[in-house]
Amino acid sequence: MIATLRRRPQIATPFDALWDVRRDLDRIFDTFAAPVDTTTALPAEVVETEGEVRFLIEIPGLKPEDIELTVENSVLTVSGEKRWQKVEGEAKGEYHVMERKYGRFARAFSLPHKVDSTAIEARYEQGVLTVTLPTAEEAKPRRIQVRAGEPAREIEAK
Repeated sequence: MIATLRRRPQIATPFDALWDVRRDLDRIFDTFAAPVDTTTALPAEVVETEGEVRFLIEIPGLKPEDIELTVENSVLTVSGEKRWQKVEGEAKGEYHVMERKYGRFARAFSLPHKVDSTAIEARYEQGVLTVTLPTAEEAKPRRIQVRAGEPAREIEAK
């Protein structure tokens, strides 16, 4: 014989509405109080080739002059500020969803080796910042030619 469990019908109480309000308030405060995850705040791709390191970083909604780049001690830092903009003539309304992030941002990337800081290029197009850092000459792999020569001398044991 198979036993089946029957669910009792849920009876609404006056406290259910209060719990709903509390759950909504908790969700709102959690959204604003949550720490910013800097790894997802600026999603990036890093590609290394033989002669350069290229960073592709998504930073939508900014102008190139709003973005700061620095390279110091083998660390590339991208920072800036995304300001909230009110559209002129916008009707006063209530936000139902507000997922876009505003305010200061920064993300630091450790460089895999020395780069030529005098030849760094940065371009910003369609919300993607592309930073190209050429590898410094002393950090590039070199091939050393092995020449034929005299055979090694034997060392006499004492």
